[in-house]
Amino acid sequence: MSDPEGEARRPGGAIAKRELPFFWICDTSGSMNGQKIQSMNFAIREAIPEMRSEERSYPYVRLMLRLVEFSTGARWVQREPAGLDTFKWQDLAVREGGQTDTGAALSLVAQELEVPPLSEGHLAPILVLISDGMPTDPAAYDAGLRAIVGCEAGRKATRIAVAIGHDASVESLRRFATIEPVRAEAIDLAPIIAAIATRSMRVVSESRQDAERSLESDLRRRESRRVLTWDDRAEAEDSW
Repeated sequence: MSDPEGEARRPGGAIAKRELPFFWICDTSGSMNGQKIQSMNFAIREAIPEMRSEERSYPYVRLMLRLVEFSTGARWVQREPAGLDTFKWQDLAVREGGQTDTGAALSLVAQELEVPPLSEGHLAPILVLISDGMPTDPAAYDAGLRAIVGCEAGRKATRIAVAIGHDASVESLRRFATIEPVRAEAIDLAPIIAAIATRSMRVVSESRQDAERSLESDLRRRESRRVLTWDDRAEAEDSW
């Protein structure tokens, strides 16, 4: 179990907040057009105030956010870590005809998982990957994933994946995530993102294993409440 209060004490008894790095890794490829990109923007934008409220439960922790988007290639939207007091969500736009270069995004993130740019004494990062498709850069995906798990911060990170849409591929996301990826229709995305954004912070006060188990259980319940996907319906109809 983590002890942020005790571990954050400086010589002389002063208390220093420990940084909790949080990475949003967001798909803006052409297939995200329409309701998917709109729902992702809405879900994360609405989750930010809830993250601020949750952070107050951990007075010795400072959540530091970064944001990378990927389509054909990847780019930083927020590379410099920003606290919740200054971070402002910038709605992302689809790159028309863009590919799903997830590997390019993972490589960018991996570069930020060393000290520096991470601060000394940081807590284990939280990485959240949101996508609706299979990587179109499989070799780069393999390399990016190796780079993440090849560094200490990446190995210790809680890595969460969200597959948007009934036709989203989860196989590649399973390789990234430390818990089973959650599938969600665009219309159901907001409560799932809110749960991820807030409950993933439990890694601060619980063991990673316990925190991930609790989060996965909560996400499974939320996932089960949604309307059946087309794949589910087809399976159900076969049994009727």
